[in-house]
Amino acid sequence: MKLLCLLLLLIATPVVATSITTCLDYTPFTINANGDKRWRGPNIETLHHITTQLSMELDASIRAPFARCLALLKTGEVDVVPGLIYTEERASYLHMLPYSIKNRLAVFYLKANASNFDPLKLTKNETIGMHRAFALPDKIKQSSLNNHLVPITTVDTGLKMALKGRIDGVLATIATGKAVINNWPEMKNQFTYTPLEPGKDMKIYLGISQQSHLSKQLNDIEKAIVILTTKSELKHLNIRQ
Repeated sequence: MKLLCLLLLLIATPVVATSITTCLDYTPFTINANGDKRWRGPNIETLHHITTQLSMELDASIRAPFARCLALLKTGEVDVVPGLIYTEERASYLHMLPYSIKNRLAVFYLKANASNFDPLKLTKNETIGMHRAFALPDKIKQSSLNNHLVPITTVDTGLKMALKGRIDGVLATIATGKAVINNWPEMKNQFTYTPLEPGKDMKIYLGISQQSHLSKQLNDIEKAIVILTTKSELKHLNIRQ
């Protein structure tokens, strides 16, 4: 009788999916007129699909500046942050799992200045804005460009500063730079860019806290990524290991 009661209790108890928490410095999705969720960017959308493949639920409600997100990740207050590049410092406190290929970096600058501006041969007083939370690839850290970088809060802000002549250019991925320029009418047809030589590691990583329950499921996460690479409907995400 006791066994029967226990079985009935287990059947009646709803199964609660394990939650995966992330932290973002932007709104992860919008809702269209039909009530459908539209993910804002490939990194958070890929994390959503990985979470679903693991039969877990994604909690993307935590919003903070990027540097704060990494601090929360380090202490285990969030489980994972997508869209990271690899650095030795991050690898010292995170599990870094690759899932895509990053866009090439470029320096964006005004077309009007193109004839007398070379981002690969900057003069002493020329400055290039860089998102203050951006982790520089080692190749750029070791280049002369590193000596000309100044912090900016967002790529949007940096490009607006370049329009006003306060800085000479902005370092960003080609995709991000183009997207921002297309969103601001005053920027359209004003900018050009020079791609930078790609580094050896062009992968994008999930940063998983070593304090997270996910640290015991790294193999499952890698298998989930492999499965997602085979789904034709996710081709736009460029998922790969």
